[in-house]
Amino acid sequence: MKNTGTVVFIESGMDAISMIQPLIDIKEIHEIIIIQLEEDKRKESQLYTSQYDKVSMGTYPDCLRADIVIMAFHLIPPLYQTKLELAQTNTKSVKEITSAVVNSGFQGIFVVASQPVDFMTYVVKKASQFPAHQVIGIGNVFYSQLLQKRLSQLLEVSPLEIQAYFLGEQGRSSIISWSNTYVGYMGINDYLDSHAISQCQLENIDQEMKEKTYQVIENNHMIYDEIALSIYQIVKAIMNDEKIILCVSCRQEDDIYFSMPAIIDHHGIKENLKMELDDREEIKLHKIHDQLSQVIHTLINPIL
Repeated sequence: MKNTGTVVFIESGMDAISMIQPLIDIKEIHEIIIIQLEEDKRKESQLYTSQYDKVSMGTYPDCLRADIVIMAFHLIPPLYQTKLELAQTNTKSVKEITSAVVNSGFQGIFVVASQPVDFMTYVVKKASQFPAHQVIGIGNVFYSQLLQKRLSQLLEVSPLEIQAYFLGEQGRSSIISWSNTYVGYMGINDYLDSHAISQCQLENIDQEMKEKTYQVIENNHMIYDEIALSIYQIVKAIMNDEKIILCVSCRQEDDIYFSMPAIIDHHGIKENLKMELDDREEIKLHKIHDQLSQVIHTLINPIL
């Protein structure tokens, strides 16, 4: 990474209003450039950016000096459009925009928030031909942290003491790896036994959290806040060289992308962490892999 302190945010509509607000407070970021894709929204975006000293409007050539380019368009899908329809619709535009960024001479890190994020992270990787560590999808960063907070309420322990992750893609098909969930040094099941907490309460949290990731979009601000937090966590980790573990959408076997824990540092993904899953979790994750692979080969690759 060049370490210029410049971040480019590519948006459609007025998504940037809530998206970039947290980024402004990262002291290592000296400049945020917004590329507004919708011509009729550019004037409105210009009025918004004029409120901040280090935020300005820009164009694709500005990506040349950027450390990070955030792909944050098509965040909210049209009502009644399925994930597969959305993936097919967005693949062409994501490919074209990625190519325009790369043609600027950009050599930094892509952070992908465009939906559906696992498929679009794959498209950015293929269209850019960047090394896998330079392409990061927001994945289940938010939902993994939300899970930790929810468990902290049940177990009455600080969320900082809980290690828990949502694996796979977003939605009902994602899995919580209870075999890799820890409270301090104790596995979650050992902690439950020693504190008289029932397994049924965990199962309720499992269902509750999966419904949360897949609920019908009724409150756009809530969705924007979730995406904004995920972007913030990833960008901050990169700019500060934090070397923290986040559950991001990253490259897996056979070039498939979905959420797994990874160490994020100044270079992007420092390391994909391998998790020892129990037999049931392994079967579920393989099913997710196969489903994503089928969509990529039948719907996305023909467009690419």
